[in-house]
Amino acid sequence: MNEKAASDLRKDLEEAGFRISLIAVERIAEVRDYFAGLLKTGELKRTFHDGYLCGFDSGPPEDFPAARSVIVAAARQPKVRVRFNHSGHTRSYVIPPTYDSSIDKRVLDAIRSSLDGHGLEARKARLPWKSLAVRSGLASYGRNNITYVEGWGSYFRLAGFYSDLPCEADDWKEPEAMKVCERCTACLEACPSGAIGGDRFLLQAERCITLYNEETPEFPGWIDRAWHNSLVGCMICQDVCPANRANVDWLEGDVEFSEAETGLLLEARPLDRLPAEVARKLEAADLLVAYEVLPRNLRALLEVTRGIA
Repeated sequence: MNEKAASDLRKDLEEAGFRISLIAVERIAEVRDYFAGLLKTGELKRTFHDGYLCGFDSGPPEDFPAARSVIVAAARQPKVRVRFNHSGHTRSYVIPPTYDSSIDKRVLDAIRSSLDGHGLEARKARLPWKSLAVRSGLASYGRNNITYVEGWGSYFRLAGFYSDLPCEADDWKEPEAMKVCERCTACLEACPSGAIGGDRFLLQAERCITLYNEETPEFPGWIDRAWHNSLVGCMICQDVCPANRANVDWLEGDVEFSEAETGLLLEARPLDRLPAEVARKLEAADLLVAYEVLPRNLRALLEVTRGIA
């Protein structure tokens, strides 16, 4: 029954437009040990990653002792365009793929629908999905430390779930980079902050624009305003990657903020004091979770007017 359940799960998720890998729940400890080793050697900067690791589960929840596997899922996503009217002009800016978390529920619903027929269940997990996706064969690393799925490039979101579906064997392996990275340095050359190295998958996180674009303090002085290009995160290295050639123009979204609404956002007015329509638009663009940094990031983008049509 286990093999049938796993086979049905892969088939059902593929038909729903998702891709998955299945790994034994014991792999969680191995990945945590891997990151702990990087911290110990200094390859990861402790300042930036201690909290990151603390945000992950150490294992399945206590009320789900039957968990035997982790389902790692990838769901295709486009860049999202959001329009802002400001000083008589309409500016459009992007949110990179991976930030729209609303798709997680669709993935979980599809998994539960498949497993339910076998008397099995699934629950949301919080784990280092990039590492798990690469080690399980679902994705490969790019030189820029971003994960890529064959045919999808980096235009997808990763999510994962605990399951009581047994996993006697998995495709666990050492992290690998895409073959194209062996002869390509496009992302390394395009990165304005020098965060991408030539000798490892790991970024110099303390140099990556994305790190500061997702955090609430002010930008450090060494970040050039002209580098800002996204409402959250960064698209520079992904836009130049040959593996994204077929996806780079995939852009969706019709949320637009009026001049008055844009003004309210730039004021950094608390969410509970925003008009209901503004909050609705933020939710539609999946920007509620990034609202703490949105006013600052939007202000930086408007200063350089680095938008899209």
